[in-house]
Amino acid sequence: MINLTWIRFPGRASPATSTTGGRLRESLEQAPLVEPATPDAFLAAVSSLLELTAGRRIILAIDEFDSILVESIQATGHRGEAERIGDLIQALIGGAFPSLRLLLSMAAIPEAAGGEDLARLFADSSVTRLNCFPKADMDDMVREIIQQDQPIAPDDLEAIFQLAGGWPYYAKLLLECMADLPPTPDQVQRAVQAAVHHHGAGQTIANIYDLHFDEAQKQLVLLLALRGGQLDAAEWATASPALQSAAHQLASKDIVDVVADGGCRFRIGLLAAWFRGWSRYELELERRLGDFPFDGNALNT
Repeated sequence: MINLTWIRFPGRASPATSTTGGRLRESLEQAPLVEPATPDAFLAAVSSLLELTAGRRIILAIDEFDSILVESIQATGHRGEAERIGDLIQALIGGAFPSLRLLLSMAAIPEAAGGEDLARLFADSSVTRLNCFPKADMDDMVREIIQQDQPIAPDDLEAIFQLAGGWPYYAKLLLECMADLPPTPDQVQRAVQAAVHHHGAGQTIANIYDLHFDEAQKQLVLLLALRGGQLDAAEWATASPALQSAAHQLASKDIVDVVADGGCRFRIGLLAAWFRGWSRYELELERRLGDFPFDGNALNT
């Protein structure tokens, strides 16, 4: 039996379970929520929970841990708060609670953001990369989630896979949007428009863009959106080394694909529509690509 408790770190959003399915979603929704007001209170709340469960294996899961560190640095202008978070984590796993195991979800391992304590923690940790689903596995997941008498059309399965790029999160987002729409032949495309305006997804994608993309990567995704999701071989041949390097970096994270015979495209097809519908899109275009030396005419296409 698994007992779950939410402990919300000060300043973080409340937990969202809308894209979680089945019995896990039910357990998450029923789990009590503790909301300490300060980092010290957060540590006290975790310590109290661990003391109540003495002798049992405890897994402390912290979602978007890298974002917590980056945001703390951006908010304060220095690494002091991030290092304090490192101290907090070290206090939890430093021997007082030998049954505690730490599970951190991150888009990337931050470089020295949390000081020496976290650097040692990351060096001693096991890293598990969560890969995108191949098409067969994603088709199985979609069928399992919808569980309807009429099978989903093969064309819709293909469209969901191309839009989600094998990422379960984006596939579940599309299915959530589809569930709110009457069934029609164009239901997947209508779900795309709903997903573009989905508040939770918008926060997630904007957070990835703001915190995890460097300047060249931001230029690349904006340019891909401007071009409808793909740069052809001729355009790609004129791309700067920095832009091509950014593409390979994002390809390693399964966000874009670098085409073997030239060109680059979003692996997550939904992102092309999302960026074009983003409230900051025009501003970011002007800021990042206003004088971008890609083909001399990037903003007028």
